[in-house]
Amino acid sequence: MFDDRRQTGLQANANDASFSWWSWRPGIRPGRALLISIPLVCVGFFFILAGIYSLISIIIDNNSPPTRIPGVVTGYTSGILDNQTHLSIRLQRNGRFATITPAITPAEQRVIHSGDAVMLDYSPHLGYLYALEDHGQRYTLPGGSPLSGLFASIALILLGLLFCPYPLLLTLWGWHDLRQPAATMRGKVVGLRVSQRTRAPLGRRATHPGLTPRLGRAWYGMALETLAAQQDIVSFAIREEQHKALREGQNVEVTYSPHLHYVHSIQPIINETPLGDVKQEQAR
Repeated sequence: MFDDRRQTGLQANANDASFSWWSWRPGIRPGRALLISIPLVCVGFFFILAGIYSLISIIIDNNSPPTRIPGVVTGYTSGILDNQTHLSIRLQRNGRFATITPAITPAEQRVIHSGDAVMLDYSPHLGYLYALEDHGQRYTLPGGSPLSGLFASIALILLGLLFCPYPLLLTLWGWHDLRQPAATMRGKVVGLRVSQRTRAPLGRRATHPGLTPRLGRAWYGMALETLAAQQDIVSFAIREEQHKALREGQNVEVTYSPHLHYVHSIQPIINETPLGDVKQEQAR
């Protein structure tokens, strides 16, 4: 029978089911965490601020009279992306001439003719064109309304709220780890894991166990059962050379950053009481 665990380079003991390799702590250097997280936080806050500004402007524009600008219809064009008829209008604004091409409905095309003088209605704050007037008749353009961008504004705010929390948490963790001394933990190695992209046999799909990077770079992990009074199993992301120097059942002392869990060093414990003896002494 083909062994999928061997195929993917996964090394783990039979007790892997008793703990999870997943962790919110990425095991990267604090400085690198700040370089990654701070730009993402800025992007998230930009989405939130842009959504809030747009939402406030939409509410104000909906309760304010439009900005009216005169123009002259010069013809019709066909939209390449939306396959709709567009009205070509030449207008003068702030002493400058410009041409705009808003979409119109077939009914509006039949009553608005080339050469007609029209009046365009813009929202005063966002500058959104939502209606025009021709020969005293006002026409609402497709999708034209001061409230038409309401859902987009709410979506921007929600996207920023979803985007910000974890990068913000990484920023706080990285900042604290730069300012705080490294922590140490003693324990027994109960699991070793390596995940990497490998070629699958013909007829089988390649699997990517754990947090396997999609660019082919291997991820190395270590599960440590602490030697403290309460035996917890903590997983760490480690480097390749650290992984090669370890074996399951070995007692080690890990020096790591307390928040991001970046492993600075792993030292074997010499002449340390085995974990089984520690458990027996605690049971007594």
